[in-house]
Amino acid sequence: MKKIFLLFIISLSLFSSTLVQKVKYQSGISIYGKIGFVDLKLKEDRKNKTYFFKATTTSQGLVQYLSSNRIDVFISEGIISKGVYKPLKFTKKTSKTDYNKTTVYIFDYEKHTVLKTKTIQEYKIISTFNHIDFSFDDERKLFVEENTENIDLEGNDYLSLYLNLKKGNISRGKVPYVDKKDKDTLLFLGNNLFEVQKNFGEDNYKISMIDDNKSIFFHKVQSIGVSFYGDAYITKLSEEKYFLD
Repeated sequence: MKKIFLLFIISLSLFSSTLVQKVKYQSGISIYGKIGFVDLKLKEDRKNKTYFFKATTTSQGLVQYLSSNRIDVFISEGIISKGVYKPLKFTKKTSKTDYNKTTVYIFDYEKHTVLKTKTIQEYKIISTFNHIDFSFDDERKLFVEENTENIDLEGNDYLSLYLNLKKGNISRGKVPYVDKKDKDTLLFLGNNLFEVQKNFGEDNYKISMIDDNKSIFFHKVQSIGVSFYGDAYITKLSEEKYFLD
C-alpha cells in the first residue's frame, strides 16, 4: 500500500503542471513578543514557466490596535527564465481603517523602465456649518489620489529577490531592487545574511535567514539590531504543498 501511495504522489508531480506551496509564519519583536502573522503562497506553472508569489502580513493585539488594523499584501507575478525569477508585475497594498494605498509596478524589459502607479483612497470627515440650526454637520467623504511615473528598471522586486536568493541567483555585494530609495543600500554578505543600510549608512541592521533544505521557504528570518524595540523575527508555523492540473 505504501508503494502504491508513493507512486501516486510521484505521478502527480510528473503530470501536474502547477505546484502550489504555502507557509505560515508567526511574527514578533523581542520586547513585545508575538505581534502577528506572515502568510506566503507560491504558485509555479512549470509548463508555461510563470510564477505567482503572494505575501500577506497581519498584526494582532496591541500592535493591531496601534496600526489601525493594518494589513500589507505583496504580489509578484512573472516568468521563470533559465532558473531566474523575472517579475513582470509587482503590487503593494496597504490597508488600514479608512485608508488604502495600492502601488503597481509594470516591468518593461525592452524599454528598460518600470511604470509605477500609486493610488491612495482615504475617507475623511468633512464638517460644514448648518446655517439653519447653527451647528456643524459631519459627512464621511472618500478622497482618491493617483500618480503615475516611469522609473528605472531593476531585475527584482521584494518577493522575486527572495526567490532568486533561495535559487542561488543573487551575487554578493549590493543588491538592486525596484524603487529602492537612493539613500538606502542592501548588501548580500553571503550565507543567507543581508545588511540593510538606511540614510546613507547612518542606521543599519542585519537580516539573518535560517535555511530549510527541504523547502523553498526559510525556517526563520530575523532582523538583528533593527531598532530599540528589539530584534524582529518570523518563525515557521506550518507548511503545505500540492499540485494543480
